[in-house]
Amino acid sequence: MPPPFGAESLARMAAAGRRLARPLRRAAVPGAVLAGAVAAGQTVIALREAVLSHPLPYPDPAAVVRLEVERDPEDPRVAAGFGHLVTIHETALLREHAALVEGFAAWSETWVSVGSESGRPLRVVRAHPGLFATLGVRPTLGSPFFPEHYAAAAERPPAVLLGHGLWRGLGGSPETPVPEITLNAVPTPVSGVMPADFFFPDPDAAAWIPAPDREPTRTNRGSAQRLLGRLAPGATPTAAAAELTAILRNGGELRANERVRVTRLAEVVTAGLRPALDLLLLGALLLTLTASVSVTALRLSEMLAQRVAAATRRALGATWKDELRAALARVALRALLVAAAAGLLSSWLLLVSRRVAGALLFPESWHLTPASVGAGLGLSILAVTLAEAPAVLGALRHPARLVGQDPLAPGTRLLAPSYLAFGTLASTALLIVALSFSLRAFDLLRGLGSFPAEGLAQLTVDFAGEARSPRHEERTAALERAAARLGAMPGVLGVSYADALPDAMGRVEFASGGGFRPGAPVFSKIRIGPGLLEVLGVEVLAGRSLLRTDAPPAEPVAVVSRAFARREAGGSPQGIPDRMPDRMPDRMPERMLDRTVGDRGAEARVVGVAAEVLRFPAQPAPPAAYVPFAAPPPDALPVPRAEIVARLDRRVRPRDTAAFAREAALAAPDLRVLRAESVRDRRARLLGGNLLAGALVAFYAAVAALLAVVSTVGLVFETAARRERQLAIHHAVGAPPDAIVLEAARRSGLAAGLGVALGVLGGWLLLRVVAGRLAWVETGEWTLYAGPAALLGLTLLLAAAAAGLRALRHNPWAALRSP
Repeated sequence: MPPPFGAESLARMAAAGRRLARPLRRAAVPGAVLAGAVAAGQTVIALREAVLSHPLPYPDPAAVVRLEVERDPEDPRVAAGFGHLVTIHETALLREHAALVEGFAAWSETWVSVGSESGRPLRVVRAHPGLFATLGVRPTLGSPFFPEHYAAAAERPPAVLLGHGLWRGLGGSPETPVPEITLNAVPTPVSGVMPADFFFPDPDAAAWIPAPDREPTRTNRGSAQRLLGRLAPGATPTAAAAELTAILRNGGELRANERVRVTRLAEVVTAGLRPALDLLLLGALLLTLTASVSVTALRLSEMLAQRVAAATRRALGATWKDELRAALARVALRALLVAAAAGLLSSWLLLVSRRVAGALLFPESWHLTPASVGAGLGLSILAVTLAEAPAVLGALRHPARLVGQDPLAPGTRLLAPSYLAFGTLASTALLIVALSFSLRAFDLLRGLGSFPAEGLAQLTVDFAGEARSPRHEERTAALERAAARLGAMPGVLGVSYADALPDAMGRVEFASGGGFRPGAPVFSKIRIGPGLLEVLGVEVLAGRSLLRTDAPPAEPVAVVSRAFARREAGGSPQGIPDRMPDRMPDRMPERMLDRTVGDRGAEARVVGVAAEVLRFPAQPAPPAAYVPFAAPPPDALPVPRAEIVARLDRRVRPRDTAAFAREAALAAPDLRVLRAESVRDRRARLLGGNLLAGALVAFYAAVAALLAVVSTVGLVFETAARRERQLAIHHAVGAPPDAIVLEAARRSGLAAGLGVALGVLGGWLLLRVVAGRLAWVETGEWTLYAGPAALLGLTLLLAAAAAGLRALRHNPWAALRSP
């Protein structure tokens, strides 16, 4: 007698296990596909709820609003980048006459040094009177600022309010208060500590110092500031905007086509993330629909393979009601299983997102809520219902017509091609949007409209804070020492400095020389060190760049941008292109050389014309004039901060920026490094959530393309299963089965071709929607549409051919022996 667990017994047990596992495998693959797609949608819905619907921690947060001004596009302040700010004169009028806004409060940012004079830099907010009353927040420890604090703040900060994180970092606790800290080498009393959940519009702010309000005078008419307000009870932003606009128009501050814009603060802080989350949600919904139709294609071929079992059940007395109840029960059970799996996967995705949050807000609230769980269940029911639609429709047929026939009505044979067409449409549209979005973001990171970021490191520095005001010559010497030390480091190709990088725009001045006046042309004056344009890679079109010998007492010289030269030649009054300017006439840059620009004792001879540099990301910028950093500012206003840039022969790594910050501090103790990072990282930080959205949409598109391939394979298998007997007879009699394979290829080709064509149109429409939310996304390049369409079409053609060859290798005798 053979042993009970011999080889034969083990083989039988393995065969039985495979038979039991086969239906589980068939259900697991579609379930995993649907669960992954639903989890993507559920995760985005949870993120939207956590970020966009998160209440700000203020009493009546809906009443806190931001006030801005929409000015005439021809106003030079718009070109200068501060046209939306409210001026001091406008603020005074609003405070005097407004009834629908109860409080107005201004604020600005600055940097201070914590500890000794060379202590670490800290970003603080200058809080004008009424700021915390407008927000409705008081310190949890200590007291707020009093009027005497604001009165004494003109000379130096008489007190400071600490954020909860900074307070704990300094060792503070209810038992161990922090009586004072050193700001800019001056001991400053701590007035109080803000609540742990306090949120400020500038999330990088760690402390607040008092700042007095400025009275409107003739000399500060153009001075502007950020302004917050609190709506009166019952007031709406629309009504408040209408009232404030009327006040400023009656006061002569606004033109007829200008108005005040009032926006709830919650909408302001999430405005940069809303387009990215909208794009992610749209992509997740399309991905869910694509997964549903792909699973449908697989289910069609599976149903056709099981037609004998369906016919047997009908012959034994099963009615269409029995089949319908079984189909609905299957839909409900699979929807619950998909929802459970999607919930687990979504929880894991949210946990990972919290750890790599970066630019998004309120990461502590990123978790599944009853609303997001309900949304996931709804998506699961929708996805499974679409996937199981053929089974439900098949259950509605009359039993007498089903025996020996396909379990689908004749009209439902169009379902597989229709679903393939829809899946291909969604895949093509997602591929087009992903290609345009991702390539454009990648081009911006590399330097589209700007200078190449590869190998470029950036250090933002200031000059020992506000405790000491070194002369301009001392500032220049400190930057020169730091540049020389960094330039001697291994792998550094060049180092220079400026008060602002060209793609960030420097100080805006008016060409008239008399300050702001309507219609006055503006330009951006950027003070740069020798060799900066070469280090950045900005092309000099004519003449030369600025040299070390251009420092005083040498003749004042300047290098101007191409837009500056175009304006001087009689082009646009502002000289600001909508996009990258067209090629100028051949001799235009040379004609600008040796001209004199500037006024009020600040004339300079033009020695070069440089290529245009757009503001990041790809925004129009005023014409630029580059002057030597060593030349003292004519108005005696010190340069508050500077940028040091270094070009490496390799990609910038974190240890490189840390080493640069350390060496710069050693070379010039007066320099305080506020931030050290690669230019590529800086651009990625500015893109923020949009870059994350681009990466996720690219992932969605890749998954959608894979699902379209699954749909194509499913359609070929469905056609082969439907014609299985005919295919077997062709095999048996020795006739080539090419006609049947060609029919399968034709059906899949027509459906996929229709889907790709409609997907190009859908992608164009989607891209228009995205471009409406993100101005830097392009829609007009034809390769953005032809490339994804051709790639997906070729992929689907290869998939159909491979599936057809696989169907030809099917055993014909099993089909002939079946009833």
